[in-house]
Amino acid sequence: MSSRRSSAVRESRYNEAVGVGLRKVWPLLLSLSLSCDDHLLGDAAPVGVSCLRDPPLTYENYGAPIIDRHCNSCHSVYSRVGQRGDAPEGVDFDTWEDVVFWADRIYERTSEAQDMPPAGGMVVDERALMAEWMRCEVFPSIGIFDDGNGDAEDGS
Repeated sequence: MSSRRSSAVRESRYNEAVGVGLRKVWPLLLSLSLSCDDHLLGDAAPVGVSCLRDPPLTYENYGAPIIDRHCNSCHSVYSRVGQRGDAPEGVDFDTWEDVVFWADRIYERTSEAQDMPPAGGMVVDERALMAEWMRCEVFPSIGIFDDGNGDAEDGS
């Protein structure tokens, strides 16, 4: 009889422990399920390439500094002939307007072909952030929007 009782007590304690464990874990499980973004499901772009960053990447907080660090040693009106590498004169990225004018080429060369800057120096994370900034700020400013599948759509 005592073995049945001890077995029943053990089972009761086990059920109680599991219940306590679940009570402690369920808020975490609930918060994880509520924090999931539907971009992970279906054909939509992964969350990592969405424009939901807060604060968003802007010319001031990302674009100008990264372009100055990796591009403007060659692509600047202040770079003299002989200091521009092989960058053609007039292909300059000193201002927002310059970046917008050359946006397609900047995106293609830094994010797709990944052959700029030619000496390297831009790490994978910087290239990913550059692509995000271009898709989320630069292209929309000229009426080109990413449909989430990596295909640009003209907003006109």
